[in-house]
Amino acid sequence: MDLATVDLAIEGSSVTLRLRGEFDLPSAPILRVALVDALRRGTEVVLDCTDVTFIDVVALNVILSARQRAAAHGQVFVISNPPAGMRRIASALALNLDG
Repeated sequence: MDLATVDLAIEGSSVTLRLRGEFDLPSAPILRVALVDALRRGTEVVLDCTDVTFIDVVALNVILSARQRAAAHGQVFVISNPPAGMRRIASALALNLDG
């Protein structure tokens, strides 16, 4: 089991969250707090999912909720390098990860 970690990097008004490990029900609160913090700090949030080894529908819902909040406030929200598992869940639920 790969523990879920979130690293935050700020460059101007852009905030990048680099996700690593497995994101599921137990790690969803960690993800939620990091996303809320990122949305408060920047006008652009980039979610780098390159190192995500697993994600479930609960964690995906947290991400998509944050993307909706960003859109409502005129912020840019980018999901970069979503893993195949994330794309499969989104496809099964008829959700678009590209915005």
